[in-house]
Amino acid sequence: MACLSEYKSTGILFFFILQGLNAQITDTEPDVIRNLVVSNITTSSVFLTWNEPTGNRSFFKVKWTDGKINGNAMETSSTLITDLTAGVNYTFCVTAVSANNLTESEHFCISKYTVPNMIKILTVTDLTTSSVFLAWNEPIGNRSFFKLFWTGDKTNEIAKKTSDTSYNITDLTAGVSYTFCISAVAADRSTEGEKYCISQYTKPDVIRNLTVSNVTTSSVFLTWHEPFGYRSFFKLHWTGDETTGNVTEITNTSYNITDLTAGVSYTFCITAVAADRSTEGEHFCISQYTKPNVIINLTVSNITTSSVFLTWHEPIGNRSFFTLHWTGDKTTGNVTEITKTSYNITVLTAGVNYTFCISAVAVDRSTEGEHFCISQYTKPNVIRNLTVSNITTSSVFLTWNEPVGNRSFFKLHWTGDKTTGNVTEITNTSYNITDLTAGVSYTFCITAVAADRSTKGENFCISQYTKPDVIRNLTVSNITTSSVFLTWHEPIGNRSFFKVKWTDDKTNRNAMETSNTSHLITDLTAGVNYTFCVTAVTANNLTESEPFCISGYTGR
Repeated sequence: MACLSEYKSTGILFFFILQGLNAQITDTEPDVIRNLVVSNITTSSVFLTWNEPTGNRSFFKVKWTDGKINGNAMETSSTLITDLTAGVNYTFCVTAVSANNLTESEHFCISKYTVPNMIKILTVTDLTTSSVFLAWNEPIGNRSFFKLFWTGDKTNEIAKKTSDTSYNITDLTAGVSYTFCISAVAADRSTEGEKYCISQYTKPDVIRNLTVSNVTTSSVFLTWHEPFGYRSFFKLHWTGDETTGNVTEITNTSYNITDLTAGVSYTFCITAVAADRSTEGEHFCISQYTKPNVIINLTVSNITTSSVFLTWHEPIGNRSFFTLHWTGDKTTGNVTEITKTSYNITVLTAGVNYTFCISAVAVDRSTEGEHFCISQYTKPNVIRNLTVSNITTSSVFLTWNEPVGNRSFFKLHWTGDKTTGNVTEITNTSYNITDLTAGVSYTFCITAVAADRSTKGENFCISQYTKPDVIRNLTVSNITTSSVFLTWHEPIGNRSFFKVKWTDDKTNRNAMETSNTSHLITDLTAGVNYTFCVTAVTANNLTESEPFCISGYTGR
């Protein structure tokens, strides 16, 4: 007689067809097993243990299903089932079988999920200061969803669930090391696979308020504010002209950069770096020209009463143009752009001390080098209306008008005969020169001098003879009825010739010239009283000495 055993578990109907349809049942049915327990659950195995049934049994049949029926026979009350699929719900059934190998007890069943497998190849992309994007591959086997955990800084463990194989985590803190862990969970929502973890720093935030100060010809001082969040150190990089520079680790929020080239535009970039020494934030960059160097060898030439000519050498380094500024008296002037290394300044006031300052300017038209200044007086103007009066044998009195513009004092210089004279400082506009030689042509030159006591105006000169001195010892001899013989001594000093004049009592006048110191006067009238006068005359035929006169009668 055929026996058919049928049982049902988790919606699956199993039919077991027993061998030996012609066999007769003689054994009683074994009792059901007790306390079936599943332990040591892994991704591919479980360990089953149970208690012996009451009464007798020959062996146990163990069957399990995940859509397919599998089984084996066991003589002991435990078994290790392997080659299972991860994350699958299995139903395990155990029955006791009698010695005839036919009669079975009621089955005892239990359902359990195997542990889901670990995910594969977890990667972090789209890294920002506050978020990361995680992506991973499906684990081998089954899963229902994933649990995502992360911790970092002072953040407690945060868990999220997702059925996708990627997740964008936001609201993170910049520059912090986070550990992200993902595990697959079975459909029972409790059986969880092994975690797969990865650590990653978020990007440090960008620094704030980068400023440049203390700009010199070869250095700048950078200061900035800390970025929001965390950082380990800063990287500094700069470029300019044909040079680049790097400072790979700065822990403070300031840095003095040296050895730069004057007048060059540099771009300075600072980046915050996380403690892993590789995760960097965004650059914060600022551009700044170094100051152009001071110009070299500023000189003043071609100085006139109203202009000067400035020349200088290029500064070391770069520049775009020069700015020229000057002050003097109550005036100021500017030339804001000079591309050459020379400039003629005009419309100045005579005799004034001007200070001329030149600075090189960078291409940004605002970064300016140090001034190089030089002071120079313009030439005083020439004096006006120099006149000579009160001319004597040994002195003259000079007067003149002030020059246009400024002066400090006058220099007076004269030459005549074999003598020269100087008066180095006259503050008035007149001067009496004494101790001159009679009858000499003197040239008197007056120059206005600026307050630096060296810058002189043009000379204004005038020439003048002193009066020759009076002749000496005029005598009359060889008196006849119609003639007299005059003799005299040379005057002290110089003379060109003598004028001899004589008059009678009837005011008749006669004159003649001689270069000798004697003269015979003829054609006189007998018995008449004559006055004879001799005057020394200078070479200009104009300046005469006082006359020396003597009276006498001609013979009868």
